[in-house]
Amino acid sequence: MLGKPARFDGAQWSEYATGVVKAARTVVSENNGIKAGAFSQLAVFSGKMPDEIDVSLASALTSYGRSRGEVAHMSVTRVRNIRAPSAEAKDADDLLRALQGYFC
Repeated sequence: MLGKPARFDGAQWSEYATGVVKAARTVVSENNGIKAGAFSQLAVFSGKMPDEIDVSLASALTSYGRSRGEVAHMSVTRVRNIRAPSAEAKDADDLLRALQGYFC
């Protein structure tokens, strides 16, 4: 015979959820952007199973992060490739749509 069912403890759940959100924020802040590793961790934090992680989206985020990081952290004379603002905006919009489709 099974014992009494566990009672839902709202305060304990809220504390746990706050911890998960804090851990997710730490992952992002330590990564200077969302690249494959951070994306995978955030996906799991949001309830995705590891086998549900979109490898193509993770790769696209890493590629975007690297290209943006190069421009953000190097002097103008050392950057190999500066893209047009319209191309940057399109890439960001495409990634946002892909993230929305993945998480919603």
